[in-house]
Amino acid sequence: MTLQRHMFVNYDDETITIEIKAYETVDIYKLEPEGSTTETLVDTQEVPQNEQCVIFELHIPAGMIYGLGVYSTPEYTNPDTAHLTILTMSGKDPWPQPPPPPPPYDRTGYATRCASFLSGLGGERELQQAPDPGPSVELAAGTR
Repeated sequence: MTLQRHMFVNYDDETITIEIKAYETVDIYKLEPEGSTTETLVDTQEVPQNEQCVIFELHIPAGMIYGLGVYSTPEYTNPDTAHLTILTMSGKDPWPQPPPPPPPYDRTGYATRCASFLSGLGGERELQQAPDPGPSVELAAGTR
């Protein structure tokens, strides 16, 4: 399985909320606009015991960049394509060119900080399997 990294860039002056359905425990990080620390853990969403997924709302504050790394593709839809840019990367090296930084982020060193952020989204956690879709059933010709 390849680690997928999802980066959410909010260009709006208000918080944007996106509903996410994930099939493993998810650590959510924010890219710090400046300073020596590249990212900060914001939240962890765990799959409840005896459940196959976790559904949660990710609140991305105005002008901020959040991200997560997962092995099983999460389900979500961009609720604001005019103000929210979502980048999804899987096994990329080198990283694609980052989107323009929102206003709080200093342009000096931004590309390097984005690459470090994307590298760090994997975190150290136990790999979990996607839910088993169950046995496939094929009907014999002429049966219903």
